[in-house]
Amino acid sequence: VVGQPGQVPCAATPERMFPVDESGPGQVLTAGERAALMVCGACPVRSACRAAVLDMPLVYGVAGGLTAAQRREVRAARLDRRARAA
Repeated sequence: VVGQPGQVPCAATPERMFPVDESGPGQVLTAGERAALMVCGACPVRSACRAAVLDMPLVYGVAGGLTAAQRREVRAARLDRRARAA
């Protein structure tokens, strides 16, 4: 999602980052998600990617070291913190 194609491991196999089967909140990760998260684990720009993807409407796949369900949980927690602060 972030970085130059030569520096990010997901650019070599983008299809791996969008597994067919995805877990839901609190569920065990699928084999495809685990494989994609391993790609993210070796990424030099994972933190920047995570920050960027959390501000995007990406609803499928693995990006920034997070599954789609994990991104939804982080976004929901952010909204909850904002609502309590208001």
